[in-house]
Amino acid sequence: MNTTTFSKADSLSWNTVGTYMIGERSLSDEEIRRAKELQERNIPSENKAYEFFPKSIKSKVVRNIPVAFINHNAFYPDFLLCEEKILIEIDDWKHNYSPRKEMDEHRDKVFREHGYQTLRFKDKELKDKTKFLNNLYVQLNKVLLAKGRRNVKALIEELSHETNIGIINN
Repeated sequence: MNTTTFSKADSLSWNTVGTYMIGERSLSDEEIRRAKELQERNIPSENKAYEFFPKSIKSKVVRNIPVAFINHNAFYPDFLLCEEKILIEIDDWKHNYSPRKEMDEHRDKVFREHGYQTLRFKDKELKDKTKFLNNLYVQLNKVLLAKGRRNVKALIEELSHETNIGIINN
């Protein structure tokens, strides 16, 4: 499958069938079909999370983009901050039980092995925008500081401003 580089992130490509992708290999026909299906669906919790995101995240995030690593089926994170290599997942009750829980753990492990970090939020957290943004801020700050990523300070500062809490430096 032919791909061309997409400027939003070094590893983000646009394939010939019109689906953005990230990864080490091309997508199978089934993975392309699944990607299109996911990108066209209307999930209320994902829509609400996106609505709550500050502009700094909305401008950087991609939704349900296929990520294809060698020797693994494609994964389709709810949201991905490409440059920061951070996934944001909105989980409903099914993610607390087998086999979904084990699938999530495996997926998170594969992403960690490729330098990505997964942030998980319960869909119930979306009932309160302030609490959701506070939790998002704390988790992002922790991950970004651990990665030594100072170049996303504006993103953190915008979250800090919107949630009325300060930047945590520990």
